[in-house]
Amino acid sequence: LGAIIMLALAVRSSKPGLVFLRLVVPLLQNSSAVDRLTSAQRMGNRYSYSEGPVYREPPKPRVKFTDAELRERLTPHEYHITQEGATEKPGTGKYLKVTEDGVFGCVVCGNVLFSTNKKFDSSSGWPSFSDVAEKGKVVRVKDESYGVARVEVLCANCGAHLGHVFEDGPKKDTGLRYCINSASLKFKSKADNDAAGSSAACGNSKSGGTAG
Repeated sequence: LGAIIMLALAVRSSKPGLVFLRLVVPLLQNSSAVDRLTSAQRMGNRYSYSEGPVYREPPKPRVKFTDAELRERLTPHEYHITQEGATEKPGTGKYLKVTEDGVFGCVVCGNVLFSTNKKFDSSSGWPSFSDVAEKGKVVRVKDESYGVARVEVLCANCGAHLGHVFEDGPKKDTGLRYCINSASLKFKSKADNDAAGSSAACGNSKSGGTAG
């Protein structure tokens, strides 16, 4: 309907330059991934675009927790962010400036989502990543809340709200910026992982020696 009205206004105008502006400028403005979804290939409950599918409705999560279980696992702030789709205030997230080697898992289910080798300073006030840890770790959902077209990012395992993804990331990498709430994440450093692996290996070695 909006396009028809715009075309009618353009036709009524006697100035060619004004006709051009009224027709072309809105097309240039609609250049984000979400805006392109209307002309993308539909695939059941999802749309397809260059970075993967964007669902119209959140798909069913692989793991389901009861509300009581979620409230036991999470702090009130984490619950508000991951289960109610809230956004933490910019500059307040505990992982905003973390650069140590490691991985960021979902605070709800532990699903590994991002790693520091794809983390960068976007100056946005939220932890930013140019890509996910592995394909299929997150799902993208069309979000038009507050009258703004965006792509929401959810944990593919449990459906927790993580943040949003934008197309203003590092051009030398993916060109994407996963803008993620710290409260949706749990960081585990490479040093901790290595230490845990060493302890497990040491335990297995001792067990083997005793058995022999």
